[in-house]
Amino acid sequence: MNESELSRYAICKAIGFDQGSFSRFMSGKGGLSLEVLDRLAEVIGFEVARTKTIPPKEGK
Repeated sequence: MNESELSRYAICKAIGFDQGSFSRFMSGKGGLSLEVLDRLAEVIGFEVARTKTIPPKEGK
């Protein structure tokens, strides 16, 4: 968000997210749903790529 010209308030308002939860996310103490993450990415000009990770088999 530091590179964005939008304030945290403006970003929260644009994505429909409260500032307290957003602050927890930014400090690494909270998360975002994929829906909110998609809206955030759109507002700040990023694209979210979803990939499926297959966990390694046990013993390897």
